[in-house]
Amino acid sequence: MEIALGQSRNPCSICRGIDARLAVESVLGSPWNWCSVWRGIRTLARFLACKHLTWQELSDDILVEFRDWVKEEARHKPSSRNDESAKRTANLRLRVIYEFLTWAQEDALLIQSLVGNSATFPVRSSLPKLRNVNHKKLQGDKQKYPKLFQNVGTTSRMSDRQYWATDEDFEAIRQFFWSTGGAD
Repeated sequence: MEIALGQSRNPCSICRGIDARLAVESVLGSPWNWCSVWRGIRTLARFLACKHLTWQELSDDILVEFRDWVKEEARHKPSSRNDESAKRTANLRLRVIYEFLTWAQEDALLIQSLVGNSATFPVRSSLPKLRNVNHKKLQGDKQKYPKLFQNVGTTSRMSDRQYWATDEDFEAIRQFFWSTGGAD
């Protein structure tokens, strides 16, 4: 099977023959939204195609470039409310890439010696080591995903302007559905 990520062919050809969603889910231990995984890998494929690189050539420096590229791309979309929101989008994509690279190296054996916890590896991350040794020192996000933007949170609901429904709101909704039977 040929992996064409970052080459001139369809950027998502890597998804054919590899169940990338399950790969990321198996590493994370919880189900990820398939769209998030697909978008992360597809975004990396577009970035690598623009840079004329293959995914086997990734390094920490290239991941930082990718992170910044995703942030700028997200910042120009209407759904991105501010710089922090764009950084969270970049972090989400980058987490998927770290998990995917770890899976590609440790489970699928598609690459060798790309991701690891020392300076000898082009991509630094504690994820491969966590597979064998569950040490607390290796479990933090800074060790698992060292090139993420820091201090931006993980959710889009960070604003104090978020409206939270009160008990009265819930009661009004209940009354509406009881009185209308759920019909419009």
